Amino acid sequence: MTTEDEEDPGGYDERGETYHHDSVSDRIQFIKESPGYRTRRTVFRSVGVDIDKVETERKLYALDRLHRDLFFEVVTARIMSRPSTNLENEILKATVLSEYEKANAIARRLRRRRTLGLRPVPHRD
Repeated sequence: MTTEDEEDPGGYDERGETYHHDSVSDRIQFIKESPGYRTRRTVFRSVGVDIDKVETERKLYALDRLHRDLFFEVVTARIMSRPSTNLENEILKATVLSEYEKANAIARRLRRRRTLGLRPVPHRD
């Protein structure tokens, strides 16, 4: 249904399902509990678009392409405003800042920790 230059997320994002797609009618129905839905709703609302009125994947892809930079800025701001309380957040922040060597080093530490079955112990102030 998409052309070769369009991205086809297949109704999924990195956190899981965002909407259900009826292939017969080509209609989509957002899963309102999905973090992906909530993020898109916030971004699109900021530019005056009611995401609940988007009925097809084609329209959703067009909106995603049109507002990709804004979407990236919103997600980046959320990542950067998180407290650095775990390695996963540190990896995200390093990636956003294009500090790929740092992100890879943290990822290696995280893999080593998981391999050894270690968990961080919360410190008390």
